[in-house]
Amino acid sequence: VYARHPFVYLVEAADDICYRIIDFEDAHRLNIISLDTIKELFLSFFDAKEGYESKEKVESSLKKIKDDNQKVSFLRARLINLLLNRICQVFMEKETELLEGTLEKSLIDYLNDDELSLIKHIDDYSVKHIYNHRSVVEIEIAGYNVIGGLLKEFFAAIIEQKSAKAKKVLQLISPQFVVTGEPEKLYYDIQSVVDFISGMTDLYAVDIFRKITGISMPQLR
Repeated sequence: VYARHPFVYLVEAADDICYRIIDFEDAHRLNIISLDTIKELFLSFFDAKEGYESKEKVESSLKKIKDDNQKVSFLRARLINLLLNRICQVFMEKETELLEGTLEKSLIDYLNDDELSLIKHIDDYSVKHIYNHRSVVEIEIAGYNVIGGLLKEFFAAIIEQKSAKAKKVLQLISPQFVVTGEPEKLYYDIQSVVDFISGMTDLYAVDIFRKITGISMPQLR
């Protein structure tokens, strides 16, 4: 009987938690939300904790940090650590279902009601105040244009690879992404291009897009 590997649930939950929280750090660096807002949202997770994870302990450590960005990074790291430890506890509690392949929900869904309520609160806040913020929407729209533009240019180069421009464009693809240029392997060539583009960092994608489309010119030496 087919079943997902138990570690898939663990990695999936860790990924979901990290992205949820890191988005707040990015939003703070973009001046979309304030440090006080992040403190209010994040510290509430520590209200019922004790010892190292107590709210008082976290606040005490936070006061020793002077830079606001570093304070946000500290809160981000502490909250991720807190939630990942809870996910590990749930993972052990659900060991039997995981090994039998009968677990029906994400590990996050098995957190207690208070934790789920707090997670829903930051999710709702993200949607309302971060993801739909004008500056984020502008970046997202630009991202569509960059990704679409890169796919268009590289796909065209695969199909029209005998032209001078196509040959130059294909030279930009990293060697590990093999493009054969053989008609019967077009599907695999397209896969290689998609893998190449999806692996780009934001800055690299924008840089390549600008140079290919002539928006900016590389420096001549």
